[in-house]
Amino acid sequence: GIDDIVAMVICSTTVRPPYVASTTPTGSGALARSAACEKDEAVSGGGGAVSGVSAAYLNSSQPADLADADTTPSDGWTARAYVDVGAETVTAYAVCVS
Repeated sequence: GIDDIVAMVICSTTVRPPYVASTTPTGSGALARSAACEKDEAVSGGGGAVSGVSAAYLNSSQPADLADADTTPSDGWTARAYVDVGAETVTAYAVCVS
């Protein structure tokens, strides 16, 4: 139904892809942060998190086009959040593979 959430994962005990994290300075209002893969890596997944317990929510978490020459969102991950009350941080996580 419309209220269902489905999550799919692929697990491995032999492959541990590296991930990078990047956190905003503490702030309020609209916050965004991107985590970039290394030059020879591509993003295969990612996520975002908002710290603290104030009135804050994650708006989006998606692949991003960052430093490479093309416009394909393939080399990083961006997380966006809105902090209504208080001051929080936003962290973006990118899982990168070569």
